[in-house]
Amino acid sequence: MSSILQSFLRSESIPLRLRKKIGKFVHIEKGIPFSIKFLGAEYNGRTGSLVDNKMYLYGRNEPPTLRLIQTLLEKRKEQEGSPAVFIDVGVNTGIHLVCGAVYADNVYGFEPWDKVRQVAQKNIDANAGHHIKIFPFGLSDKNEVLPFLRPAEKNMGMGAFVRGEAEIQKNIQKTLGVKIEDAISLEVRNGDEVMLENNIHPTVIKIDTEGFEKFVLDGLKKTLLLSRPSVIFEYSDITKGYFPDKNAILSAFPENYEIYGIKRSREFTKLCPYSNYKKFENLLAIPVEKISLVSDLM
Repeated sequence: MSSILQSFLRSESIPLRLRKKIGKFVHIEKGIPFSIKFLGAEYNGRTGSLVDNKMYLYGRNEPPTLRLIQTLLEKRKEQEGSPAVFIDVGVNTGIHLVCGAVYADNVYGFEPWDKVRQVAQKNIDANAGHHIKIFPFGLSDKNEVLPFLRPAEKNMGMGAFVRGEAEIQKNIQKTLGVKIEDAISLEVRNGDEVMLENNIHPTVIKIDTEGFEKFVLDGLKKTLLLSRPSVIFEYSDITKGYFPDKNAILSAFPENYEIYGIKRSREFTKLCPYSNYKKFENLLAIPVEKISLVSDLM
């Protein structure tokens, strides 16, 4: 890729939708190692997977979500004068983890699959991540060992635990293109117990667990009630099976939370009221007393 094209595709002053229209025609050779600075962090990747190809082309992945994480952490410190703590459930290769670490005093990641966890650890090391810790297990509502479907190499972040209703299990297997008999066994632990044992009081929680979000949230009920963090989570078709509408989503949170959608394919964060009929990059669940922190993003 020429330096001129690279500068164009990575320019935040050019609408991301336009850059993506050009970028989809760019051929990317597999296996190119690269290092890039983004939003105060450094990321090291290798072309060939969906996420790394996006980082290579555009200089970041899910920029509205990344910027929102940083905004919430930064304002916690500026306006409340309290330590900012970021939790990343489903770390993948560490993009959100190291990005959040720019403003967080302490960062905790949860990634049960060793293959991507090792990549994330390299990115932590590249960012002098002395205040970042990754736990080698997932979070859930109880302690157990579950079948885990490993993703295809082209999208290393789509690994998924299999639990729940039979129809949802089928949807998970269909989405990943992997059969349950090919699963490996990985550990999950009750989130509230983990937070208590490690004295973690989160400011912001990001959850990307390919449909396992319900169980993660169920395991964090006490944490959500006591710490009242903002929660950013993926809202995939599988997740919708558990949370088909706004009331169902709100049932996973304590009283006085509100739900917003993060608009897709943008460089900067734009929030809008949740709607069943719209697609979003991710969803934000935020305590009503903290909505003023993001009012300028609406």
